[in-house]
Amino acid sequence: MQEEKKLRKEISFLGLLAMSVGGNIGGALFSLTNIAGALAGPALPLAMLISAVPVLLAIIPLSMLTSAWPTTSGTYRYAQLFNPKLAFIIMLSLAACAAIGGQPLFALTFGLFLGEIIPISPVLAGVLLLVAFFLINLFGIKLTARIQIVLFFVLVFALLIYVALGTSKMEAINFNGFFATGVGGLIAAAGILFTFCAGGLLIIDVGSEVINGESTYPKALFYGILIALAIYFAIHVVTIGVFDWQALGGTTLFDVAASFMSRGALNVFIIGGALVACATTVNILFTYIPRGLMVVSSEGLLPAFIGKVNSRYGTPHWALAITCLLAVIAIIVIPSLTFFGAMLNFGLILAIATVCLAAAVLPKKYPALYARAKLKFTPRLLKVVTTLIVVSNGLIFLFLAMAIKQSALIYAGIVLVIFLISLTHNDIFREITRMQQEQKLPGN
Repeated sequence: MQEEKKLRKEISFLGLLAMSVGGNIGGALFSLTNIAGALAGPALPLAMLISAVPVLLAIIPLSMLTSAWPTTSGTYRYAQLFNPKLAFIIMLSLAACAAIGGQPLFALTFGLFLGEIIPISPVLAGVLLLVAFFLINLFGIKLTARIQIVLFFVLVFALLIYVALGTSKMEAINFNGFFATGVGGLIAAAGILFTFCAGGLLIIDVGSEVINGESTYPKALFYGILIALAIYFAIHVVTIGVFDWQALGGTTLFDVAASFMSRGALNVFIIGGALVACATTVNILFTYIPRGLMVVSSEGLLPAFIGKVNSRYGTPHWALAITCLLAVIAIIVIPSLTFFGAMLNFGLILAIATVCLAAAVLPKKYPALYARAKLKFTPRLLKVVTTLIVVSNGLIFLFLAMAIKQSALIYAGIVLVIFLISLTHNDIFREITRMQQEQKLPGN
């Protein structure tokens, strides 16, 4: 764990909150809202609330885990408490889905909206954005967090303009036939929208770099998701209220905004909203993914060079470079918003469910760690909440897979490959299990 010790505690509560909101309100809002709207019809706002249920429930176990043990790559390390081999599969599949799904999704969306202002190829613009934030993250977490705070305030202002101007243009007739697409369409849309709030939960991956993480995390998790959900719900109500949902397919939120905004307001929305949202999420994912790869590498499950931390800037430079390269290749080879969005959601859905399962076994399996938690919940409540999360996540995953079969097959292929790799590391997993039984956890 020597490389991890080089990371610095430089993230304040405001920085963590900005990272949470930035992880939630990203390019997905501008690229996937209309796709989800075409699936759910007038029930789009309801689909948003359904997708948020497991995320809101997940605040309970995640707040407890982070208040007991804020750590680097919390998604991976907390999942290890449930099962080390499953954690390895979940972590690498999430990293792959974020690199070839999340990063290119937000970068391509950035390019599409930038193209509304200046003549530039969306793919080229996306590649330039990826490279720019690769370099920013290379220079350290402090710079990353400061930029995130500034972008956070700009983003919220632009989104409130959309809501304020659109409210007066809404028509009640657009909500007729509320369940026009049926339950299947509603749940599939919830699957597409899952990343809207789930992305903010990934702030658990920078725990060792958060100032007073035990007390900072529960507040940042709660307020970050609450702010994002309130903004999302308002935007989705306005979107359906001002635009015929049957015309949403093949469009973006720009087309909706252009239907009721002046050119000046539209430019503010594009620059301060769409471009900043995409930039914040690309920035955030460059913070999370490499740290997960660094921790997995430190255990001997990946080549050692991947986990190397730059001695000058305190960042995992090789993991950053690999993440950037995969995202650039994906955006050039597969420029599909639907594919990118589905891949990211598949990775998030299973990762969050597994982390919550870890919280459910914490009181009995790791009593010392449970006792250390500043925010405790009863074992019974943890089991009930975890059951609800796993069931709801499973349903969302199933309906999303049926709606976007090609992405589901590719995701299944990724998981299968990682599983086969895991079979070559059984000795390491046994050692991790032995250390867990002795309550020897990283950072303890």
